[in-house]
This record gives sequence, C-alpha cells and structure tokens, in this order.
Amino acid sequence: MVTVLEPTLSKEIQAAIDNADLAAFKKLMDENDVDASAFLHASSRKIAYPLINRALSRDFTNKNFADRLEIARLLLDKGANPNMTAPNGMSAMAHLLHEHQFLGATKRVDYEVYLFTMLFASELVIRHNADLNIALRSQYTLLDEVISQYQIYHEKGISQMEQVTLEIIERMLQRGARWTRTIDHAKFKELTALMLKHCNSRSKYTAPELPEPPFDKLFDTEIKARLWETWNQKETDVSAGLQAVRQLQCRAYYHANWSFGQDDMNALETLTALFDGLEKDKRKTALSDLKKLSVPQKNLWDLKSDYEKELFVRNKEILPMKPVYDDAVYQRLYRACLEIKK
Repeated sequence: MVTVLEPTLSKEIQAAIDNADLAAFKKLMDENDVDASAFLHASSRKIAYPLINRALSRDFTNKNFADRLEIARLLLDKGANPNMTAPNGMSAMAHLLHEHQFLGATKRVDYEVYLFTMLFASELVIRHNADLNIALRSQYTLLDEVISQYQIYHEKGISQMEQVTLEIIERMLQRGARWTRTIDHAKFKELTALMLKHCNSRSKYTAPELPEPPFDKLFDTEIKARLWETWNQKETDVSAGLQAVRQLQCRAYYHANWSFGQDDMNALETLTALFDGLEKDKRKTALSDLKKLSVPQKNLWDLKSDYEKELFVRNKEILPMKPVYDDAVYQRLYRACLEIKK
C-alpha cells in the first residue's frame, strides 16, 4: 500500500530533503516511524512525489551532494522502492541520471559530484535491483542515457568516469536493459564490443514477483478472509480476476507512467472478459471502475516512444493505463471479482 504523509509532517520532511539536512531527516523519520516508500502530501496522489524521487531530483551542489545521496541511501536501506515513479513519469534512477546531466550542463560542481552521482546509479542497478526498462517520457531509455554519458566522458578523456559508466552499462546489459541509441563503432570500440556481446545473449534479469495483495488493510475481517481464500485458488476464474486487479494496482503504485507491458494488457483483458459475465448493474459498475484505469485515445497520441505507438495501434481496444491512486476503485474491483460465479 502507498502511504501519503499528513501535511505538517510532509512539509517538515520535504524541507529536510530540500535543505539536505541529514540529521533533521533522520530524526523526523525515526520519531514518526515513517514508511520509506511514502509519498509527500499533495492535493491528489497522482501529483505526489515519493520520498526517494524527491531526494534524487533536487539541485546537487558541492556542499550538499553527499548528504543528499545519504538521504536517498537511507531511504533505500529502509525499504524504499526504487521503481516508484514521480508525477513526471521518472523513476529514482531516471531522476538521478537527469540530475547528473543537469550538472554537466551547468558546469558548476566539482568532479567528485559527477563521480558519486554515477556511483550511486551503479548502486541502484547492482544492489537495489532497480527496474531498468521503466519508460521515460523521451524517446530514450535509461540505458540510452548512461550510454550518452559514457560517450561524453570517452571523448573528453575522463578515464575514471568513462570506466564507471562502462561498468554500469555492462551491469544494465546483464539485466536485460534495452537501448535505442546508434553507436559510432569506429569511435567507441570498447562500448561496441560490450554491446555486441550482449546483443543476442539471454538476459540474466528476471522480473520480481508481485508482492502479496494488501487485503489486511483494505477490507474488514470477513471480506479479507474470503479474498485470501479465493486468491489461493489459483485455477479459478475468480482468482485470475484478483491476480489481474493486483497487477494493475502494482502498476499504478510503482510504475506511474504512460507505458505498460504485456502483463498489464493481459490483466485488462482478463477483467473485461470476467466482468462481462456479471449481472447487468454489477457489470456496468465494474466496467466503469475498470475504465478509470484507462485514458481516452485522443489524449495518448503525443507519446514519443515508437514502441508505445506501435503497441497502441495494435491494440485499439486495450487502452494504455493512466495510474489511479484511489484505493476505493481497487476495493470495488476486488469485490466485483468475488461476485463472479465459479
């Protein structure tokens, strides 16, 4: 479940993050037992920032970068999900790479700041198993962004940064990260060899399994017991419906962007098929809730990714999902699944 901080506490924690006040941040987190995956307060969840994203999306300076990275590391150590995306559609790693590029554009920080932001990116890949294929709102992927940085450091002859970024690229390739950039083979021979090595290899990355559903927090004792029983009946249509709801719920909570994968498309198809069999009034309500997880076609064509456009054209009846941070919608979908006849 996603926790949105109450306004006063949210304001204090946000100030501690923005000021890179590590001591104040630790004190607020400990004294208030704050969930590391919590969101800062906002007028609605869809514009609320996860704490980890806020920590990695603020201005880095020579004086504050170490404490800002330490705040992010503390959140990750306490269980923050590096795959949650902010309202701008960017994950924690995307924010860090964007910040790193911003530093290069301004040219106002010491070399150590560049180095440690990229080392932290490496930590996200290796230690925290960040999702490397969360779509960005540009035409490029996370791996594309790291490749771009490598090319810059290679051309400038900054050997230490060149090596760090090359190691990150290799780790990302091993975990199945996608890229779209065209590489000058003659100019970047070491990078080319690395990319070719992994071009046709089998990915070592396996997607993490969905966590258990939050029935304990969403429902009273009676409904919770029924849901758990049905959830564990893996071969039934009702169980398939609950699994589909959970798939979409995880997408909304942890992958808040315009793009979604085949599993999410299958979940929409499963629920649509199941709810078609309900009684008329219940069917109308269930399909109405399901529609809230989608957006009209006319609002989606500005997507820049060729993959997303192709996906959209191929599946005109399956609308890409816009995240909905409304537990009530998911409660009604869960309950609708329980109404399906076995």
